[in-house]
Amino acid sequence: MSPPTLRFPRPLLGLILCACLSLCAYGQEKVQSCSAGLKIALDGDYIFPSYGSASGIKLQYRVQGIARVSQAWIEIFDGGLQLLRQPVPVSRAGSFTWNHLREVPETPSNLELAIFDPELPLVCTDECSGPSKGGIDFLSMFWAGNSPEEPAPFSLAQASYRLTEGSGWGDLLLDGFFVGPSPKLLLEQQDESGQWLAHEYLVGEPVDGRHMKVHIPPSYLAKPGMLGISSYATGQEPEVGSAIEAPQMKIYVEDRESPVLSSVYPSEVSPDEAEKGPFHIPVRLQGSGFTSASRVVRTLYDVDLAYEGSTRFISPTELQYDMYQDEFVIDHKWTAAGSVRLWVATGDWLHVSEPQEIKINPSPSFPPNPATAQRSTITSVSPYPIPMIDPAGPQNVIIAIHGEHFRKNEIVTVLRDEHSVLKDFKLHTEYLSPQELRVWLPRDLWSEHRLRYRFAVETKAGLCVVETDEDDN
Repeated sequence: MSPPTLRFPRPLLGLILCACLSLCAYGQEKVQSCSAGLKIALDGDYIFPSYGSASGIKLQYRVQGIARVSQAWIEIFDGGLQLLRQPVPVSRAGSFTWNHLREVPETPSNLELAIFDPELPLVCTDECSGPSKGGIDFLSMFWAGNSPEEPAPFSLAQASYRLTEGSGWGDLLLDGFFVGPSPKLLLEQQDESGQWLAHEYLVGEPVDGRHMKVHIPPSYLAKPGMLGISSYATGQEPEVGSAIEAPQMKIYVEDRESPVLSSVYPSEVSPDEAEKGPFHIPVRLQGSGFTSASRVVRTLYDVDLAYEGSTRFISPTELQYDMYQDEFVIDHKWTAAGSVRLWVATGDWLHVSEPQEIKINPSPSFPPNPATAQRSTITSVSPYPIPMIDPAGPQNVIIAIHGEHFRKNEIVTVLRDEHSVLKDFKLHTEYLSPQELRVWLPRDLWSEHRLRYRFAVETKAGLCVVETDEDDN
């Protein structure tokens, strides 16, 4: 997310010239004809310092038929909010300089909501995206709107998926942000040399703002290998058959002759027994198709199998694997996650078993770790997308947040990237149920700021008004 910038037209050539000048004129004069031959005009020139963006604007007005005018003034509006009403001399030509452009807030590019639970312990250190005081990090980030000048997002999450050789159509539920116009979804395949090739374009089926279904044709699952999916904007699509970069999402088509993991022992672990020791807790895995190259893994695709050395090969039907005490008990007072999943991978990630679980049962001495509770998830908001608030609008608007596993102490926050620094703004949040929250979104966090400049004169026949805005200057 790039930092927001002021939406004043500032051509590059003009900026270069303004490095030496204190005043630059880009305005387009607006003219208004009124009764009895009266004409008025308004133009604006942005004022620049020796570097950077505009600091003010010089408004220049003209009057044809000055004898009919009794008074004149200039008004400046931010949306519907009047910032200034300044009387000016009645003359054939005049000007007024306003040096407060930088006091007008910038329009945020988008509105991203998240859940923050101040009572959850902080389980991350240097890589936390949120503040370090309390909380397990921000949960369930949700795109809720964008400014008129920013496109709604459509992006794939960096994720990996599994399909099995010969399994017919491969149905996948993709994660990401699927709000804006759908780009082309390209199905890629990796050849034997490791090069990715563009194969065909798929049609996605949006489920909600965070999920989309795609269907992989059976021909791509006829043998083990690597597939991928990337999104491309219209007009930027690679040609089918061309060599391209690695995909945004990877799909592992796994060999149906992969190892089989049928059971693990122990299948349950008491945190009280784990706390007593030993520090290494041996696990026996039984199945078939194991070799000396087989490795027991806790997560898929993010470890180097060549260096995963905690596995001991016993026979083609048995492996042994050491787990650690702190994988079952946290800080000597909490039970870890409700279960541990184990897979067996042999040689590469195209030969992976289905998982087996070791259950971890909490006890009175070791209650569940709050950080492993079911995470709150925002699934929708109402209204959606949330419209921007006029600067003259209500101070707060009420938003309904729908989802799952909400808790009474949680707070909805607005996340914003300001000059590459993630900032959070906590909203007044009312808990209604585990599926619904109500929040008050302040106008100051979600307003569209668009300046309008107005020159008005009064005559016996009434008012004559001409107006320009920031896009005209």
